[in-house]
Amino acid sequence: MAILPRSKVASMAPGPKPKKSISQFGGTARHTGAIQFAMFGNVKDGLLVVSGIPFILTYGIVSSWLRSISISISAAVRFIALSGVAVLNGLVTITFIRELREQGRTLDEAIHEGALDSP
Repeated sequence: MAILPRSKVASMAPGPKPKKSISQFGGTARHTGAIQFAMFGNVKDGLLVVSGIPFILTYGIVSSWLRSISISISAAVRFIALSGVAVLNGLVTITFIRELREQGRTLDEAIHEGALDSP
C-alpha cells in the first residue's frame, strides 16, 4: 500500500472542492475599511488608525524573540488581541482629537493635547 502525500489525499476526497481565492484578507480589509469610512466620514482617518497595526505586530514579534518565546497558536491569538487594542486606542485618540477641533482648538493644539490626555 502506497502512502500518498496529503495534497493528493485531499484532492481525492469526495464532495465539493473548496474555492481558491487570491486572499481572504482582501474581503476583510474591504469590510473594515467600509466600517471605518462610515464611522469617520473619510478614508484618511481610517488608514491612520490601521497604520499602527504593523508596528504593534513588529513589537510583538521582537519582544517574543528577545524573551525566547516561541511563536505558537496562543501567541497568534495574543497578537490579534494586541492589534484590537491598538485599533481601539487609535479610534479613541482620533475621536478625542476631533472633539478638541470642534471645541475650537488649532490642529497642532488638538493633536498635542489628544496624544497626551486621550481618555
